[in-house]
Formats: sequence, C-alpha cells, structure tokens
Amino acid sequence: DRIAIVKKGTIVAQGTARELKAALLGDPLLKLQLDRPLNGLLEGLVQVERVEGNVVYYRTAVPETTNPRLIRHLTEQGVGVISLVEIERSLEEVYLQVVSEVG
Repeated sequence: DRIAIVKKGTIVAQGTARELKAALLGDPLLKLQLDRPLNGLLEGLVQVERVEGNVVYYRTAVPETTNPRLIRHLTEQGVGVISLVEIERSLEEVYLQVVSEVG
C-alpha cells in the first residue's frame, strides 16, 4: 500500500510506509540487550546512538546483513545476547517530520 501526505492541498511525501520511514526518519533503530557492558566492542561495526548499561541502541541501513554479523562478533568475544529488536517507528512520526520540514 502507498501513502501520500498532503499539506495545504499539495502532496508533500508519498511512498510505502517502509519507504517513508527510511527516507524521513533515517535508518532503523535497533535495541541490543547484552549480558554485560560492551566496553567498545562495537566500535566500527555499527552506528551506535547511545548506550545504557548493558543495552545498546544503534542504526544500520541493512539490518539483514549487519545483525547476523554483529551477533557472530559478540558471540566470538564471549558476550551473551539477551535480545535484539527493532524500535518500531510510527506513521505519526513520519507525518510530524514531514509537516515540520515543509514550509
């Protein structure tokens, strides 16, 4: 399904939900929970947004290839992965981004 965002009678953005999220909100944000703090083990592997104790938030354009490589790297280093999830981004966030950008 395709979506169009209209502002003052003009289409200001359109595409699938996935396309709009990628174009307007950037790469997907992922949450990785580990069994202990990382101490820099992800340097150069992913774009780390923030670290909260044993939880790392990062972005990647290609999670399909990055995530398996990342988990393999952590496992080889003896770090246990508790969970890895993508932080869901809503169409409301897309809409708010569009209307705040477009004059």
